[in-house]
Amino acid sequence: MAEKLVKCRYCHCKHPEDRRPPEEMIRGNGFTYYHAECAKERDLINRIVEYYTTNVDDRVTIAQLRSVVNNIIFKKKVPAEELLFDLTYVHQHGSKINSPYSLHYIISNKKVQNEYKKYLETKAPIIDISSIETSEETQFVYNKKKTGFGDIF
Repeated sequence: MAEKLVKCRYCHCKHPEDRRPPEEMIRGNGFTYYHAECAKERDLINRIVEYYTTNVDDRVTIAQLRSVVNNIIFKKKVPAEELLFDLTYVHQHGSKINSPYSLHYIISNKKVQNEYKKYLETKAPIIDISSIETSEETQFVYNKKKTGFGDIF
């Protein structure tokens, strides 16, 4: 019997013809499967839209906002993580964001780009837990602290 293979259901998948077993993919809602990088990008875009609607302007049309975000990420090739950082940085530092189209100006701002570079430099590296050597042997050491009048001498 042939092994079941699934295809990534992300519409902007970078590997559209790639088919893998379901165990190697990330399961979405229902019977949808995604590559790990596609699922991460999809979640970041959802976080961008959610952040914009909850913190910046809740009256914006979601279709318009998604169109601008998709244009920035897929046509201008700006990583979704950078766009999310830029949006949160500008909002937290009191700059006014008038419409979703001002996101185009935010990503080209030199000050924000420099802050993102600093953020990447200070970001903690991810440590692979499996690479850490552990010992099966444990030792217990009890250090009794002497307190009292006799410790003065």
